[in-house]
Amino acid sequence: MTEHRHIVEAFENYLESDRPGHALMVAGEWGSGKTHFWKTVLDPLLERKQRAKVLVSLYGVKSHEDIERQVVSAIYPMLKTGLFKTLKAALEKWVGFGLSLFRLEPRLHRAVFCFDDLERATIPQWEALGYINRFIEQYGSHVVILANEVKISDTRYAEMKEKVVGKTFQFEPDLDEALNSIVGEMRECKHKLLDARFTSVKAAILKSKPVNLRSAIQAVDNCNLVLKRLDGKSALPPEVLDAVTSMVAACTMQERIGKDTLGHLSALFADTHAFYFSRYVRQREGAEDGPLAAVEEFAGRFFDGNADLIPPLTAVVSFIETGRLDTDSLHAQAALLAKKESKEPDDMYRQFLRDPFMLNSDAELLRLADESTHRVAAGEITNATELSLLFSVLDFLSRHAMLQTSSADLAALFCSSIEKLSADGRFRDGDFEGYMSLSRFGMPVSEELRAVIGVLDIAKEKVHEVAHARRIENLRIEMDLHFESFVKRMTGGIDGETFDYAHEPVLSQMGSGPVARILGGKTAREIRLFESMLRQRYLRVTNIGDFLSVEYEFLLDLNQKISDLFKANKGSLQGVAFEMLSDVLTNAAKRIAPASHAEETSAG
Repeated sequence: MTEHRHIVEAFENYLESDRPGHALMVAGEWGSGKTHFWKTVLDPLLERKQRAKVLVSLYGVKSHEDIERQVVSAIYPMLKTGLFKTLKAALEKWVGFGLSLFRLEPRLHRAVFCFDDLERATIPQWEALGYINRFIEQYGSHVVILANEVKISDTRYAEMKEKVVGKTFQFEPDLDEALNSIVGEMRECKHKLLDARFTSVKAAILKSKPVNLRSAIQAVDNCNLVLKRLDGKSALPPEVLDAVTSMVAACTMQERIGKDTLGHLSALFADTHAFYFSRYVRQREGAEDGPLAAVEEFAGRFFDGNADLIPPLTAVVSFIETGRLDTDSLHAQAALLAKKESKEPDDMYRQFLRDPFMLNSDAELLRLADESTHRVAAGEITNATELSLLFSVLDFLSRHAMLQTSSADLAALFCSSIEKLSADGRFRDGDFEGYMSLSRFGMPVSEELRAVIGVLDIAKEKVHEVAHARRIENLRIEMDLHFESFVKRMTGGIDGETFDYAHEPVLSQMGSGPVARILGGKTAREIRLFESMLRQRYLRVTNIGDFLSVEYEFLLDLNQKISDLFKANKGSLQGVAFEMLSDVLTNAAKRIAPASHAEETSAG
């Protein structure tokens, strides 16, 4: 790293002394890359010089003995294995002394030791330095110490450091080279798309000031994983992949700076109209809003101060918050972003929805308000987020005497249109994607807006009910025609990330009659597969009753029908399978029985 050439040169000069008499220290903040510098620059230099080197972490060490154990383990990694631990204990018992570092390896002066995490030692840092000084004075070893001195409050530290450390270098990471080095070291695990996207990834990382190198490494890893997962889906345009990786890198870096911001971003994506009106109030009245300020601070750091440029990728935010990547959701959101990117630049209507204060004149604003009101009356708008945002804008204008129509009349118009759209079945699942009923930003919600939100919630529930009914019918069809696929789905082997069939009462919603009818036409092998699925569903989860107690009656009904099938098929392999299935159904019903039924069973 060219920026640290002076450290490398000083280190090479230091190595030329046979008994240096002091240590070198590399000091810098946590995450600045000190350890990375040792591993990628100084360690390879020692390899070329054929010098033995030992990296020791002082994290959590409580005594000199602890440090010695860490050193011994670093020199002899095999001592960490169970076999060597047993042999070591036996040898110590027979010989009568411990296998200390200084008995095992008396010639240490040719080794180069790196003691990392000095500030994280539990033992006082001056004591740790005193122990390290033994390597320098007694064995003539070369020693490098890595430390974040800002975190050291030990009152005797400065005095001991003066005796032990000859030269201290303040470490400032060469971020450009460090990031290039990180990607270079990934080798076979690096996805082919990362190189093409790396410019956008690096740009996002470098906008985080100060840059924490550990977070930067994590950001690169996260981007690599996301690109790897998305590669299995349909292709996305380069500019959308840049937006996705920039958002992944930005959220990863932001998590260290302010974790609450990620929650505020989720709220922004879920309820954009509240965010925009928070901005209106702030612009108009100068009101303070913590969540709004956090989002604007995030936009200021990573998106040139424009919150409108933050891509609405909730799957990215969730991935960084939880570590769980929902690839399907991310791809769908990225594909939606691609559609938006392919359109012409925002027209005045979108500007009207996003920020009417930015329009050129009141006349323009009133024209758009009139046109959009007619579109609502004609049932042309079916997107829930657009409807709630549009009503918020019109309601705001009405309350400031800019419209002749009252807020109450506007609410009546919107509610009537939404109810008609719902009755006619015009709403689809996608119309409610990203929609959330109430503001998370603490903005006052008028009674009229509550009314509009109420009918939208009812319409949303109806859409979900229709979708659920369709899903249940599809399960029946799959059970009938593709039995093994059905069994995998019920145990989370298929679509496990989008709908948790294993913990939802979908079997009871399918009905015991249809399930028994389908099972009656299956082979003994297929019946045993169904039995295995039931065991996993009801008998292997500790608190399964919390999720599936509602299926108690379904299990009883199904068991009765399976008993009838057993009698009808007695003397056959299929009949044996039905008998075994009946036993599992009996045990499953006992396992999830509601308290009242469990007491009756116990009393009986």
